[in-house]
Amino acid sequence: MQCYIPVAPGQYVPPVWDHVQVDGLLLVADVMARVGERRAGEFLANIPADLVTMCDSGAYRLLSQGTKLNPENILAIQRSCGAPLNVQLDWPITARSPLREIELHRRRTLETARLWLEEFGPDHTVVVVHGRNASELDAALAGLCNLERDFGELKHLALGSVARISRTSPLRVAELAAHCLRHRPHANWHIFGVGATTAVLLATIGIHSVDSSSHIMDASFGLARHPITLAPHKVAGSNSDECDIPNVCNCPVCRNSPGDLARPGREGVGARAIHNIWLLQRMVRERRVPARYVRALSTVQAWRGQSTLDDVLGLGGV
Repeated sequence: MQCYIPVAPGQYVPPVWDHVQVDGLLLVADVMARVGERRAGEFLANIPADLVTMCDSGAYRLLSQGTKLNPENILAIQRSCGAPLNVQLDWPITARSPLREIELHRRRTLETARLWLEEFGPDHTVVVVHGRNASELDAALAGLCNLERDFGELKHLALGSVARISRTSPLRVAELAAHCLRHRPHANWHIFGVGATTAVLLATIGIHSVDSSSHIMDASFGLARHPITLAPHKVAGSNSDECDIPNVCNCPVCRNSPGDLARPGREGVGARAIHNIWLLQRMVRERRVPARYVRALSTVQAWRGQSTLDDVLGLGGV
């Protein structure tokens, strides 16, 4: 599974790609549009162009701020960014969205998907679906059939509106993603805004890609994950833990300058971010599911010839 790092001008994102091999960068179009063409151009000139994988519309943040969604503005900035994949302007939902609002947002999302497919084509467009349960996802997935009659097979799909769910219930996100995969097993599925634990669960069930800022968020609060227990530890600032992370970790920071994990300021945030992204990639690659989720994962139905996730995980009777 690929794990992309969201980046945008005006936001401090440590250049972890200078120290750790990363899968890709996810640009955020609404922020690029807000800062203006000059600053956006300077920002693009300072990040590795070959790592830019996807350009998100930023619809979730725009709606949460009460900003009117303007498709033409987002299309213009995505054209200028030149990312291989462009996420359509979608209409997210929340846990409190009434059914009437969900249906309206579903129709609007399908309408803007047409604009994006006409502009970029199915090879370069990520079409987004939303749903809080199986029936809402089924309705969203059914709407894709009309798009495919006009544009052919949709190769890149994404599940949105799950960032807040990911914070409190990673397993729930895995269940929703599993439902999407069962109905569209041949699409490259992307899941937006997940934490470290959710990312590992999604890698285990076969999701193609995610984006995550968890390594930066944790780092900004002085947190570094333990490479054995996977638990976050407060290693910087007041009330920091005494732990053996540098003694049992082989990331570039712990290997070369372990004291940097506890440093204050941006230097410390950068060091902890490098440590956290290195460990996140390792967790995803090795599919290191935290112990408390192993048994629960077996309740999620698997696919592609597997009867349960126990088979995918190779857990047998655990």
